[in-house]
Amino acid sequence: MSGIFVDPNKTFPISIYYREREDEFGNLECVEVSDEPEDGWEEIVGQFIQPSGSAMSGILENATIINHISTKPVLRTSAMMDGVLLHLMTEWHHILSDGEKDPLPKDPAAIAQIHFNIRQRLFVTYMRKTKMKSVLKNAIQEEVRTGGVSQNASLDS
Repeated sequence: MSGIFVDPNKTFPISIYYREREDEFGNLECVEVSDEPEDGWEEIVGQFIQPSGSAMSGILENATIINHISTKPVLRTSAMMDGVLLHLMTEWHHILSDGEKDPLPKDPAAIAQIHFNIRQRLFVTYMRKTKMKSVLKNAIQEEVRTGGVSQNASLDS
């Protein structure tokens, strides 16, 4: 019975790994992200809660706008990512080479500055782990059908 109510004190971790790839001049080319640890890659761990009806409804409402031409609702996936990270991630930290946790800020300005690849991987992994991938996939398919987003949108990366 307790599984039907979300307990904000019960969290689960999501770990992702990343590395910065530089060109021959030392300039940052890209940030590569993986679900699996690799030698020389950094680790980020976020603690997440399950999505309550209220929290997810609020996130979806804030991420939805009305297309002024078609008058159809359009889900802004970027706003949805921010909403999940702001409201369903309770904390996150960078794992230092000595194993210590370095807390990362969790405010709207900090979330907005996360590299897109890291932000997207945390979000997609959350949607997969909470079995909500189909909710987002259906929303993206509806937007593609009604002309709201690019047909290249995907959850498979």
